[in-house]
Amino acid sequence: VPYLHYEFGIALASVGRLDEALVQQKEEVKISSESALPYIEIGALELRLRHPQGALHAAETAVQLAPKSPAAHRALAQSLEATGERVKGAAELRASKALPPEKQLRETRILKMYAHSDAIAPPIAPALSPAAASFDELSRQATTSVAAGNSEDGIRFYRSEERRVGKE
Repeated sequence: VPYLHYEFGIALASVGRLDEALVQQKEEVKISSESALPYIEIGALELRLRHPQGALHAAETAVQLAPKSPAAHRALAQSLEATGERVKGAAELRASKALPPEKQLRETRILKMYAHSDAIAPPIAPALSPAAASFDELSRQATTSVAAGNSEDGIRFYRSEERRVGKE
């Protein structure tokens, strides 16, 4: 299921379980290899784990996948700073600020992943398969839990979905 490991990793990182979060983001890359989002998260996690070269590699991949993404360029700027390449880092930061905001682009990419289609999904919620509807509800519950400060509940929701998907 696209996006499951990405969100699961974010929930784990929010409670400081960085190594587990990194594993989840790497699982997401296997499913959503064309998405820069997990690479951006991997870069951030690698920085928090004090692995600047790993962060740099992930951020470079994110920029290759999404050259118009301010978040990808910010991730690269932070990674370059961490590796001591301050001039290049400053240039990347300027590049990120020159790009238009990407919120709508990110939402469109996620909708396309859910739809498992090359066509952009309409702005209204598409009819979901039972499995997708189940994940949609679980994701809503997990995200709500994490936002309310109940990250452990959110992690339990994601873990249960990961197990369910693994049985299919």
